Amino acid sequence: EEQEEEEMEVDEEPPKVELTADERGRWFRKTPVPDMSPFALSTSFTKFSIPEQEEGFDQVRFDWVKGDKCKEYLKQWVRDRKLTTRIEDLEPSEWFTNRLKDWQKALQAWHAKQNQHKAAVAKKTAEAAAKAAKQKAEAEKAAAAKAKAEKEKAEKEKAAEEGGEAQGDGQKEESAKEDAEAAAPPEEEKEEKEEPTVDFDKLDVFSV
Repeated sequence: EEQEEEEMEVDEEPPKVELTADERGRWFRKTPVPDMSPFALSTSFTKFSIPEQEEGFDQVRFDWVKGDKCKEYLKQWVRDRKLTTRIEDLEPSEWFTNRLKDWQKALQAWHAKQNQHKAAVAKKTAEAAAKAAKQKAEAEKAAAAKAKAEKEKAEKEKAAEEGGEAQGDGQKEESAKEDAEAAAPPEEEKEEKEEPTVDFDKLDVFSV
């Protein structure tokens, strides 16, 4: 039985490993752990170079591509790294320091001019607002005075109309009274001027 199990195990085909197109295009295997620390790489990758036989090597062989292509590949790799890697030992030059000072001075001058412009605009805005408020107050005052004058005028006209009506009524009453008196017959001259009283006892008939 043990021999049969061994024969069955031998008959099984071993698994085949197939590489993807991306893996086939790689020249070396990438490991999860880098060969250098990020700090060491950022401080030294700009100094990387292809070894030369003049440096004392007996022989320099290029297994992947030829020497010129290797040099070009390394240069391009360094350029790409400069775009994405922080350069720890980078220090600004004297030219950059001087230009930075000039830039800071110019920036301060620009800020000062901008503040002056903002102050001038704010002043103009405040003056315009004050002028508008003054004009509004004057217009309201004039409107109130006009309304008051119109009200007084209307009251005077109303009083004059009421006085005229009262005077007209009085005149009508007087004319009606006069008409009534003229229409009524005179009271016989007040009963003919009230004949004087005569004392007949003292009257001398022969004296006439």
